[in-house]
Amino acid sequence: MSSPLPTAASVLGLCDDFHVETLEMQVSDSSMWTSTVYVFHVRRSGPLLTIENAGRAEYRDDARRQAVAAGLAAIADIDPADY
Repeated sequence: MSSPLPTAASVLGLCDDFHVETLEMQVSDSSMWTSTVYVFHVRRSGPLLTIENAGRAEYRDDARRQAVAAGLAAIADIDPADY
């Protein structure tokens, strides 16, 4: 497996006090990309939630878009009052 390649933009999705970041990796011996999404809250230093393989596609940007969508969907289920 090749080394993880960070995304070009650090904040890919915003929703109130939450944001998501992704990390894409190319699957070894394949043209497929996978994307892990990290969900952050502005008052926390680390991610609240990590979803591995949230995106998977032949093109890196497609895998990233899938992961961002998964992260934003996860944010919709989080009660901001808990943070």
